[in-house]
Amino acid sequence: MTALSPEFLINGAILGLVAVVAASLRNLPFKLFALVKRQVVVTVVVDSRSDLFSWLITYFNELPYSGTCRLVAATVRLDVMDARAQGGRSALLISPAPGFHLLTLKGRLLWMTRELSSGQQTIETIRISAFGLRQKFLLDMLVECVETVKLRNVGRTALYSLDRWAEGWQLVGHKRRRPLQSVVLNGEAELFRDDAARFLRSEEWYVRRGIPWRRGYLLYGPPGTGKTSLIFAIAGELNLSICVVSLSDSRMSDHNFSKILQSAPPNSMVVIEDIDAFFNHREKKEREVKLSFSGFLNALDGVHSQEGRIIAMTTNHYELLDPALIRPGRVDLQLELGYVTEAQIKRMYLQFYPDRLEQATAFARTFDERITPAQVQAELLGKSDCIEVREKVGIVSESEHAS
Repeated sequence: MTALSPEFLINGAILGLVAVVAASLRNLPFKLFALVKRQVVVTVVVDSRSDLFSWLITYFNELPYSGTCRLVAATVRLDVMDARAQGGRSALLISPAPGFHLLTLKGRLLWMTRELSSGQQTIETIRISAFGLRQKFLLDMLVECVETVKLRNVGRTALYSLDRWAEGWQLVGHKRRRPLQSVVLNGEAELFRDDAARFLRSEEWYVRRGIPWRRGYLLYGPPGTGKTSLIFAIAGELNLSICVVSLSDSRMSDHNFSKILQSAPPNSMVVIEDIDAFFNHREKKEREVKLSFSGFLNALDGVHSQEGRIIAMTTNHYELLDPALIRPGRVDLQLELGYVTEAQIKRMYLQFYPDRLEQATAFARTFDERITPAQVQAELLGKSDCIEVREKVGIVSESEHAS
C-alpha cells in the first residue's frame, strides 16, 4: 500500500479550506442582510397560545387595511354581546389572512406575516415588523390593542375553556357580569364574596405563615338552586375570569389536569361543575377515564399546584363525594344552596315589580316549600305578562278580564 505524500495531504487540506471559504462567501450576502435587518428592523411575534393573539385579530378588524385587503380571514366575534347588539357584519371579525401583508399604521410602514405550523399542536403565528431602532412603536401598538379590547369588555367576565388538546386554555368569549344582588339567597352570596375577597388580598399573610396561597369552594344543593349563577356573580364582583373544566372529558388525564390548573390565567376562578358526575363516571366506566382520583387530588393541593388560585366546585349530590375531596385544604368553604323560602320568593318578585309589596306576598304563597330559584325565575320571566299568572297575584285589570 502506497503512503500518501506530505504534499498530497497539504494540497488536500488547502482544497478543503478553499471549499469552506467559498461556501461561507456564498452565504455572506444573506448573513449580511440578516445582520443589517436586525439593526434597522424591529419585529414582534405573537402566537395563538396567547390571549394577545385573539385581541390582535379584534384590533386588526377595526383597521382600514382589513376593509381593503384582498386576502382576509373571517371568524366569529368572541364578544358575542356586541355582535348580537350590532348585528350584520359586526358579528364577524375580519383580519389579514395567512400570508404576507404590507400596510401602514399612523403613518408608519408595517409588514406582517401570518402563518400556520403543525406539529403536536397547530399554532398560528403573527409577525409584525417595522423600520426603526427602538421597540416603542410596536409595543405602543400592542398596548393600544390591549386597552381597546379591555375597554370594549368593561362590565363583562372573560370565559375560558380547554383547547382541543385539553392541555391549555383558550378565550371563548365574554359574558355580561351578573349583579350579586340579583342572586337571591340567604346570605350565602355575601359569605362567598367576602371570603374570596379576603383571600385575594391576603397573599403576604399566607406567605409569612408558610401556608399555600390557594382557596377551594364547594357549592352543593339540588339542581336549579343558583350554584352556577352565584359563581358568575362572584367572579363579576371580584373582577375574575372564569375557566370551566369538565372532569368527564375523555381527553383529561393526570398530566393534563395538573397542567391546566398550573396554567390558569391570572385573576381567574377555575370552575369544576357537577363534581359528583366524575365519581359516577369512574365507577361505571373505569377504563375510559384517564384522570385518576389520586391524580385529581394531587393536582388540587400537591407540590406543583398553583399559588393564588381559586377553585369552585359544584355538585347536586353531596352524599356521593369522597371525604378525601372535601377535607379542609382542598375545600375551605362549603355552601349549601337549597330550595327557596317565602322571603326569597318575595324578594325575587320585587326585582320584577319593585312597588308591589302586597302582590309579592300573594305570589310567594302560591308555591309549595320545595321549589328552586330557577323555577320561580322561569315563572316570572316566561309568564309575567300572562293574565292567569297576573290574576294569581291580583294585578289583572278589569279591561283585561273583559278581553
